Amino acid sequence: MASTTLKISARLAAIALLALLGTAGAAMAKNSGPGGFGINTTGGDGGDTVHVTTPAQLRNELCRSLDAAGYCNDDAPRIVVVDRTIDFRGLEGSAMGLGCHPYSNKSEALLLLNSSDTRCNDFVTSQIQYDKVGRHPIMVGSNKSLVGTGTSGIIKGT
Repeated sequence: MASTTLKISARLAAIALLALLGTAGAAMAKNSGPGGFGINTTGGDGGDTVHVTTPAQLRNELCRSLDAAGYCNDDAPRIVVVDRTIDFRGLEGSAMGLGCHPYSNKSEALLLLNSSDTRCNDFVTSQIQYDKVGRHPIMVGSNKSLVGTGTSGIIKGT
C-alpha cells in the first residue's frame, strides 16, 4: 500500500511540475521580445494618436503640462506620429558662450554651461557660437510613444 501511495504521489508531483513548467513557458513566450528594465512598458498604448508637423506641436504633444518645478507631469498615454522632418535648428537664434575644443580629431566644441565646470581646464578656452535651442531639451511625459512614418519621420536640432 505504501508503495502504491508513493507512486501516486510521485505521479501527482510530476504532473504538477509539468503544469508549472507549461505555465512558465507560456509566460516566457509572451515576453519573448527584448528584456531589460523596460520589458513591461506600454508607451502610448491605448492613448490618442496625434500627428505633428511643427516643433511646437511636437513639444506640446510629448508634454502638455509641467509641475511647479518645471518637470513634465503629463502621464496620459499618447502616440505621437512624425511623418516629415521637424527641424528645431535656428528657431531660437544663436548665442556665444565660453568653451573649448577638447577633441583633436573632431571639430566639435564643448560649451561650458556653468562657471564651475572644469572640463576645459586643460584646454584653451574661447567664445563658442551655439544654437540656443540646444539649451532647451524636449520634455517627454510618461506613457508616450514617438513614432516615425517610413523614412520620413526625422527630428533635427534637439
